[in-house]
Amino acid sequence: KQSVSKMATSKWFTFTGVVCIVATAHGLCVDIDTSDKNIARHKGWLIAIQHAKQQLLLQRHTLAPCGGNVVAVCVSTIHNNSLPMQSYHWYLQRIYENEYSLQLHHRDIHGVVYGMVDLMKVLATLSNRIQKEDFISWNSPLEEPAFTTRLYSNEGQYLDFPDMSYRTSTPPYLNTTLVQSEIEALHRLLPSLVLNKVTGFVVLHPNVEEYVNYDLLGNGSLIYPSNSSHRLRSKALCSLLKAFVDEVHSYGLKFYFKPYEMTYPPGMEKLYHINANSPDLRTILRAKYGELFNRTGADGIVLTAEEVHPRCEYQSVALASDPESLANMTSAFYDAIVDHCGKDLQIRLWRLTGDVQPFPDWIKNYNIPTNLTFSTKNNGGDFFLRLDANPLLNTSVAPSLRPFSVELDVFRQFDSWGTLLMYMPSWQQRLAKYNSNGVKSVGMWGEWQPACIWPDWQPGYLIVPSGHPVSWRLPQDAYYSSLNAYPRGQEMNTSAPVPWRAGQAIVDLASQLSWNPNQNVQDIAFNYATRVFGKINAAAVTNALLLSEDVFTARYLPTKAPGAENAWTMIFQFETNQIMEYKSALQSLGIEACLANDKEMLVGAAAILANVSTVKGNSQPVMELQRSGKLTELFLRTNALFRSSYMINLNITMASPTERAFLCTQFLKPKLTLLQESLKEWNNFPVEGADFQITTTSPQLVRAHTKYMGLTSMVTAIPLYITACNGSLD
Repeated sequence: KQSVSKMATSKWFTFTGVVCIVATAHGLCVDIDTSDKNIARHKGWLIAIQHAKQQLLLQRHTLAPCGGNVVAVCVSTIHNNSLPMQSYHWYLQRIYENEYSLQLHHRDIHGVVYGMVDLMKVLATLSNRIQKEDFISWNSPLEEPAFTTRLYSNEGQYLDFPDMSYRTSTPPYLNTTLVQSEIEALHRLLPSLVLNKVTGFVVLHPNVEEYVNYDLLGNGSLIYPSNSSHRLRSKALCSLLKAFVDEVHSYGLKFYFKPYEMTYPPGMEKLYHINANSPDLRTILRAKYGELFNRTGADGIVLTAEEVHPRCEYQSVALASDPESLANMTSAFYDAIVDHCGKDLQIRLWRLTGDVQPFPDWIKNYNIPTNLTFSTKNNGGDFFLRLDANPLLNTSVAPSLRPFSVELDVFRQFDSWGTLLMYMPSWQQRLAKYNSNGVKSVGMWGEWQPACIWPDWQPGYLIVPSGHPVSWRLPQDAYYSSLNAYPRGQEMNTSAPVPWRAGQAIVDLASQLSWNPNQNVQDIAFNYATRVFGKINAAAVTNALLLSEDVFTARYLPTKAPGAENAWTMIFQFETNQIMEYKSALQSLGIEACLANDKEMLVGAAAILANVSTVKGNSQPVMELQRSGKLTELFLRTNALFRSSYMINLNITMASPTERAFLCTQFLKPKLTLLQESLKEWNNFPVEGADFQITTTSPQLVRAHTKYMGLTSMVTAIPLYITACNGSLD
């Protein structure tokens, strides 16, 4: 206290704005101050200050002892217009004995917030130096993001407009209670996004028709009459959304819609030609997006084209049928959103990539806007683990022609939606290469809600439906964290968020690599484990995380045969042709290779659990980690035993009748017995067991999967196999 008081009255500093003093057990006293009132009131700064204080208290043991002295460090902010946007660097200077000035140099509010998020890391670096007599000053390297745009998206968990569940039969024809509760859930994400150095928040919508009256078309009542229920609902919705967008902006984040196009109100097709080659398309899009941005304050669009469905009786049409119409479509959206409205636009290449290959020729042959950003997944297809790198990003050719963004599935939709202990070390090399090739944007996906873009009436994708609209909004589960919502079970407000979920480790990894993809993944994992679980547990947690990707990859068949890219537990969601593809892939792989792959999964799962079992403590994050470790091992063990049983069964069916009884008794039945014992353990995880279709099928998924191959689950299938072991298994 005396040291800080002395420093405060010295000629070196004038203290104004926010001041936060933290004393550690080692004698380090840190004063965080800014004289810039705009910074002092900024919510991102306040979140960063709170984070810095928490980390100083939680990780004080990582700082070098001060030898009985009180060492005072005054942290201040210095604006520097010569620095790049979002960047920062630190400068430390000794003022008096045991007193130091630590300056955070920045260009904008993002730089000062991001620098403060890293304060603990800087102090840990300096704490073993500042006691040395010859240590006078220190200048850190410039910190600036490799990927300058870093988006995080809510993938249909909340505000999945339009959906019948958000509508009411009385004015304002909007379920405002439900909308407000979901906005509150999304609001809880914002501090985490700041700490993960995200620049924009994206919310998926099947379409944005509920927000728009098309008042910029014709005389203002061409589409919806003045007494339309749509107008009242739209007004109420825009008011709620605008307030939320303003709150997003107060954290220093941009807000983006992620709609699926092309959609339009019933009857518009009688007034306009809705196709890519008609000038009417630009007229419609300028009116739609001009009104959307004016009423909500949103900053841009992440557009998915062609995978579009009618929803809540709004109509839909695919605009691109060939390379020329695709070029016209992209130019029309760019004209409306970027040129006319002055907003940001990314167009996803999902469902379009096949039409634009080879990409360089398409760019050269058509007048594609020069600054139009294209977004594509990090691998060559969907988010499956065994797929290779995305060919468009794996060389510098495509990124040199147009800006590109790479998409990462941080809450792995094919690998448990973030509930299992899963990490992605392979992203480091992939992102480093993509960035060196010219990719400057990253899109991190939150949990994908499976039914979020299904059409009216019939479940599934790319379907022409018939009948009356139904709701595809799945009730939210109580089992969600500050970074995501788990889309199963009870309504979300039944209990408080869980303190930690496994998927948050991947979010940290993705955000760290988005800032600097050349970092060592082991260091990232260790630092994360130290922050969340303590230094005593960091090594064990790091080992478990680094083991996980290879183990989960073993769930996918090590062959390029069609169907092998699908994970095993997806078998219960397959259509008939996909089941046959998977069966063929198994047979082409051969029983020895398949069983070796399953053994790899079993050994790896046991190793993950062994590491987690050594973690000490009774904090809530530690308890959640231990739960996730047990669930992860059980999930992988069940997968391996079931697939081995299935593969053995395929071989038995091809054996002679005299061999079948012997093979059943000696090989299949022991596997099935072990599997049946494993299935009993799923009673400890009823929500996840239903979600993975291992134990039972949840009522929501019963309705959702009526088009798929039965409504079976592992637990209902195994007794049939056991019974059949005494005879033919055909």
